[in-house]
Amino acid sequence: MPLVALMVTMGSALLSFLVVWQVKTVPPAVGAVARYNLIVLPLLYCANVLLGGGFVKAHTLVKNLPLVAAGQSLVYNVLLLVFSVLVLGDRLPLARSLAGFLLIAAGAAVLAR
Repeated sequence: MPLVALMVTMGSALLSFLVVWQVKTVPPAVGAVARYNLIVLPLLYCANVLLGGGFVKAHTLVKNLPLVAAGQSLVYNVLLLVFSVLVLGDRLPLARSLAGFLLIAAGAAVLAR
């Protein structure tokens, strides 16, 4: 199970970092966004391989794919929040952030039953 958690976390971390880095460095123009996505395509592939392998292994262990997807979504959103604060210097409304994460956790808890 630690390997599964590592695969899902690393894949989610790579995806969330690439999204935040795009927001920081790429102007909102179709050509610039397309060029960025072509440049990071090998990294996107690696992230999806990690996530795919993690999902397959987690599903064989847990036998509940929606729960695995909800857990990955929670990890991805937390990492997106962390990278947004660290890389972009965003300020976040604490009450809204906690409410959002609590709703995701509640959904995961419902799926676990």
